[in-house]
Amino acid sequence: MYGFETVAAQTTGTNWALIGPLIGAIVAIVGLLLAERHRKMESVQTVVDRSVDARIGQVFREFSEYESSARAALESSREMENQFQQRIEDSESLTNRLDELLGSGREAVSTLENSKAMIPALLLEHARASADIPTALGFLSSLANTPVASSDEFERGGDRAYKLRNYELALRLYERAVTVTPQNANATASLIRMRARLGRVPVQEAIKEISDLALAHPKGRTVLIEAANTCMDFDDFESLMTLCGKMLEISPRNTVAWRNLAIARGELNAQPDSVEDAYEKALNYIEPGPSESGDLANTAKAYVGFLTARRDFNKAREIIVQGLQANPGLEILLVLRGDLEVASSGDMNLAGWCYNEVANNGADPGIQLVAITKLEELAKRVNLMRRGIISTQSATGAPFSGYSQSTEGGERPPAAA
Repeated sequence: MYGFETVAAQTTGTNWALIGPLIGAIVAIVGLLLAERHRKMESVQTVVDRSVDARIGQVFREFSEYESSARAALESSREMENQFQQRIEDSESLTNRLDELLGSGREAVSTLENSKAMIPALLLEHARASADIPTALGFLSSLANTPVASSDEFERGGDRAYKLRNYELALRLYERAVTVTPQNANATASLIRMRARLGRVPVQEAIKEISDLALAHPKGRTVLIEAANTCMDFDDFESLMTLCGKMLEISPRNTVAWRNLAIARGELNAQPDSVEDAYEKALNYIEPGPSESGDLANTAKAYVGFLTARRDFNKAREIIVQGLQANPGLEILLVLRGDLEVASSGDMNLAGWCYNEVANNGADPGIQLVAITKLEELAKRVNLMRRGIISTQSATGAPFSGYSQSTEGGERPPAAA
């Protein structure tokens, strides 16, 4: 046992002598390897650091470039924003200006439309006020050609042309009135009358048509007046009496129907009492309102004409005086008073005063012209009487024919009625 241990000890001592240097060499090699590794690691770190630094530098430069580009873009954006804002402001200014222009345009259009709407009224006013007949007819011709007049304006133009005895022009204006408003019964009645008067339709056909129209509009004063006028235009007093009788069955207090019934009875030589009774009812049934003056004038004129023809001067004078008391400014009554004085008593001073009052102060140019004519005729008579060429008795007789009921009849209502 001890021998084995001795051998082992000897062997171990020999090995350590060999291993010691070997271990030292190994340690040295490991140290060199570690040193080399460390050196390589430092070299790699240096390369990495340099690479990283280079990359960082590149990134920094790119960032700087991006930053510069971003700043330039920002500046450009701000400039664009400023320009856009300016454009918005300019646009708002232009919009405001456009609104102003549109407002001015609308105002101008409105003014133009109002001006156009005023044209017919101005033409009617000038036609009514003009004392020169050709000038008045020129205004009415312009009215007939205007595209903007109302049915009522065309109708009133026709009324004026009728009073000036231009029946063709009246016909054109009534046609325009009915074209604009076919339901305008007044204009339709006037159109039927003008067509009959100018021979465009058979007389009896026109009388039937206008009579039916009047009976279909029992409250239509003008329609009945035009129907009565149409009958009188052709001396068809039988048809007039029939029409008025039918109308009075519908409207017993119709003053126009009673007046025209009285005219028809007088023309057909009915009993004077029945004629006077119809006239008295016509006067009694006159209603206050826009048509009051026209009804009083028309009825008084026809009634006074009937009484004067019968030489009932006192009754005629009573009718005129009552009419003037009810309506002192009714010019036709002054003319009738002058006619009555000439026809009844030869009181030329009073007759002259009546005519002169209307001639100088009358509001209706038509009646003024009649008064002037009568005044001139009266002056000639007075001069002849003073020279002894005619006697005062020759001054008496029927009234002058300026207001003959059978032709004009006073039946045409004022335009405002």
